[in-house]
Amino acid sequence: MKLKFKHKIVVLITFAALLPIIVVLILTKFMGSGVKEEVNAEFKNQNLVNISQIAKDVYTLCETSNNLLLENVIHNLNVTREELKRKGGVRLSEEIIKWRTVNQYTKKEKEITLPKFLVGNQWLQQNTSFEKYTYIIDDVEDLVGGTITIFQRINKEGDMLRIATNVKKLDGDRAIGTFIPAVNPDSTLNPVVSKIMKGETYTGRAFVVNAWYITIYEPIYDKYGSIIGMLYTGIQQDDVASITNSIKQIVVGKTGDVAVFAGKGNEIGKILINRNMDAVGKYIFEFQDEEINSWIRQNFAKVQQIGKGDVLTGIQRWKQFDDIMPKNRLTAIIYFEPWDWIIVPNAIEDDFIEIQDSIDSSINDLQISILLGGIFISLITITIGYFFGKKLSDPITGITEISQLISNGDLLVAKRRVNDLDKLISTNGDSFNQKLNKLFFNPSDETNRLLNSISNMTNKLNSIISQLRTSSFLLSSTSAEITTTSKQQEATIAEFNATTSEVASATKEISATTNDLVNTMNEVTVKANETKDYADSGKQSIEEMSHTIQNLVGVTESVSKKLSLIHKNADNISKIINTITKVADQTNLLSLNAAIEAEKAGKYGKGFSVVAKEIRRLADQTAVATLDIENMIKEMQDSVESGVEEMDKFFVEVRLSVSAIEVIRQQLEKIITNVHEISPRFVAVNEGMLNQAQGAEQITEAITQLSLSAGESASAIKGFNKVAEELNNAVKNLEHEIEQFHSSDE
Repeated sequence: MKLKFKHKIVVLITFAALLPIIVVLILTKFMGSGVKEEVNAEFKNQNLVNISQIAKDVYTLCETSNNLLLENVIHNLNVTREELKRKGGVRLSEEIIKWRTVNQYTKKEKEITLPKFLVGNQWLQQNTSFEKYTYIIDDVEDLVGGTITIFQRINKEGDMLRIATNVKKLDGDRAIGTFIPAVNPDSTLNPVVSKIMKGETYTGRAFVVNAWYITIYEPIYDKYGSIIGMLYTGIQQDDVASITNSIKQIVVGKTGDVAVFAGKGNEIGKILINRNMDAVGKYIFEFQDEEINSWIRQNFAKVQQIGKGDVLTGIQRWKQFDDIMPKNRLTAIIYFEPWDWIIVPNAIEDDFIEIQDSIDSSINDLQISILLGGIFISLITITIGYFFGKKLSDPITGITEISQLISNGDLLVAKRRVNDLDKLISTNGDSFNQKLNKLFFNPSDETNRLLNSISNMTNKLNSIISQLRTSSFLLSSTSAEITTTSKQQEATIAEFNATTSEVASATKEISATTNDLVNTMNEVTVKANETKDYADSGKQSIEEMSHTIQNLVGVTESVSKKLSLIHKNADNISKIINTITKVADQTNLLSLNAAIEAEKAGKYGKGFSVVAKEIRRLADQTAVATLDIENMIKEMQDSVESGVEEMDKFFVEVRLSVSAIEVIRQQLEKIITNVHEISPRFVAVNEGMLNQAQGAEQITEAITQLSLSAGESASAIKGFNKVAEELNNAVKNLEHEIEQFHSSDE
């Protein structure tokens, strides 16, 4: 069966319209599954990248906090060291005292004896109560805060005993009497003591009594260069609440969080930070089966071996503290070595299933829309093809009939047919048919040119309608995208506006803080000048004291010489007394002999006997008096000898005082020099603070201008959004007009 010309036109137009639609349907059908897989794979990879970035952000937060804490404890150590020097330095006394010591790891007790540990000439005491003052420790705490400890070396191995501290035990007392062993319970060398015994400074995380601290330790030497102890300052890691709270507030995906675990030793796997406070202090291995625990241990070990700041990522099935069953989790693992923290951001994979389903649904909807659109376009194309095929074939049929009539010689009928054909293709008038004829026909042309013109006009009209439909579709999609983008930009501008407000507030606080610092520096400058005046006055007083003590040295030498002369004269008197004693003894013997002779003489010797008795009595009195004088002379000699010894000791002490005063005078000169040097620096720092305050004010002004600009941008975007909506409405109206045009053709 042969098709008529108009049917051929309908078939051709329909095929041309259906071919691209069929090709698009086939491509979307076969490529849809591949696109879904690629999109889902890329989505998972992007989620892992995001979780990895969260791990790096938390790592950076910890690194920044650790640096700030280390700067703080180093500053505290410097202040403590200078305070010890200012109070006269440290030394060991010859006096021995008992200590009841406790190993901070094993809690074993033992009693030992150690020399007293002196600062200057003052013993630090064995003070366990925070109600009582501890020399040096409490002074430094009032200045800088934090924890401070002075250790005394116990033995040659290097065990270090806390002898003065403000570290608190669980019972609320000061932790004196506890010591750090040189060897840990696991037989490894204690890292702190090991470094100290090498003469090095230990900086980092350390276990102090019953908690972990960010610490710094340095050796304490005696005047012979031997290590007699160590000095410590630190901040308890648990006190850094801002870091813990920041990590707890991080939400990964919809329900995920960031967990932190211990990475080494007996505490490996211990939960240090978790959004669920009931989980803190427990171990992650308590909630898993053996296979998952093996995976956790392998990755905890692996992340400590890879490069600093590197992240392990993957999807693994494991349980959180409050999970009933293990869940597939997108997991990132990073190790922060200074705190022995293993940081694990994680999110349940199911949190992202909804988005993946939405992507799959969108692809399916696209395929269905293409199919329905193809059917709709096919129906319209067939209708238009039939209408225009008939319109194009009717003039040709009429011309054929006219030719046949003319060839048959039926001129009247032919003329009528010509008139009919003329009316059929007439372009005169305002009717709808005549208006269409103006598009398809030109009565002044020959038949072939007329047919060619009709064919060209049909093709052009078909092309114009197809392009108009495509353009309206693209324009509609573009206007929708513009509307969506402008709304996103409007939201972004709003967030930016809020951020600039926060930054402006922060810069205002910085400016205010800087002004406070400027005032403080002014006060410090005044105090420095006062210190300089006091030091000058102290130097003058020391010089006067030195002169006075020099005079005292001269007086002491004079007194010592006079005491020596008295001692010498006392020796001479003693010799004279001995002579008198001997004479008295001889006189007594002579009087005794005279009395005997008087007795022999009888009455003739009575007078002589009386004289002899009187002489003996006087001799006895002389002997007694001489003995008293001799005792007095001995006592005087003893006193003089004691005085000479005391004067010699006093002379030595005066000499030492002269030397000490000279050292103090030299130190005062150094202090005066340092104060003179520091004063200009305070002025320079003050100027820097003023410049910083001005800079902060300028930043505040710039942020304010930026916020105003953001507001103007938001207004402009709202206007742009309104224009985009108007454009979208215009496109919809255009599509509506095109659809009405087709309906009128049917």
